[in-house]
Amino acid sequence: MITSGLFDHVLIDPAKELGANKLFVVSGYASPAMVQKHFSELARLDLSVEISLIIGMAPLDAINHINHQAFQNLMERTFPNRFYCSYINKLPRVHSKVYSWFKDDIPVAGFIGSSNYTQVAFLDENQLEVLDIADPIVCSQYYKGLVTNSLFCTHSDASILVSQKDFHDSSSKTDFGYDKGVNLEKVSVSLLTQQGNMGSKSSLNWGQRGSRDRNEAYIPLCATIARSDFFPPIAQHFTVLTDDDKVLIMSKAQANGKALHTPERNSILGEYFRHRLGLEGGSYVKRDNLENYGRSDVTFYKIDDETYYMDFSV
Repeated sequence: MITSGLFDHVLIDPAKELGANKLFVVSGYASPAMVQKHFSELARLDLSVEISLIIGMAPLDAINHINHQAFQNLMERTFPNRFYCSYINKLPRVHSKVYSWFKDDIPVAGFIGSSNYTQVAFLDENQLEVLDIADPIVCSQYYKGLVTNSLFCTHSDASILVSQKDFHDSSSKTDFGYDKGVNLEKVSVSLLTQQGNMGSKSSLNWGQRGSRDRNEAYIPLCATIARSDFFPPIAQHFTVLTDDDKVLIMSKAQANGKALHTPERNSILGEYFRHRLGLEGGSYVKRDNLENYGRSDVTFYKIDDETYYMDFSV
């Protein structure tokens, strides 16, 4: 029975040590942030893997709108032909956690246990989970037996399994069902320096130097927020829905977690803000640009440990 180091033992080592290149996952619950984190770690080790995921508890607990959009983006845009995500859409609902690794068509490793395909289950030291070695053929057969009871997240009918709450912001309430500041933790983060200026080579202008991509950017965090547990620990990914209905995968980075960035590419964040500010890609961002737009900070609402809402609306 595996009780520690689950991420490496179950999600990395079969590819690293056995040459596995296909992973079939059945999980009661899952998060887009985990998908991005997993692919990032595999890429760091120069490992190419195809992941097929079935999320089993959708008939009971609807997939929230943020995660649904993020799963679709991951499948269609970020990892096309490498990531496939499906939701169980018929009873019985599935609470199982099953992981089956193949090297092409050869089964090489299987695991079953308590760990959902989430960072909380695999990486949070404050939560105990266990997985045990299992027959990969039996595990893959279990996966295949659920395919006919599932829909790809990109299927038009998948919206039936998505929470119908709207995630857009309004003046008195976040329309994802919570009064502002009452039921959701929130923080406001300035894009300016402590002196009230736009950093010349930091924040949204991080890439404005040398041969870097001029769109590279990060959101600076003051020490109080960086040291708090509002955001996940450094290197753990989380999903962010923006007020204009875009989905970003972000994480804390730099010394002491003093910045938020988009780990897939740092330029994704810079491209996003330049678009919101009406600037051309790669433009130098001035304080005047923020003032003309109408605000120089962003507000984050914490929905759960891996899901956030970012408001940059005027």
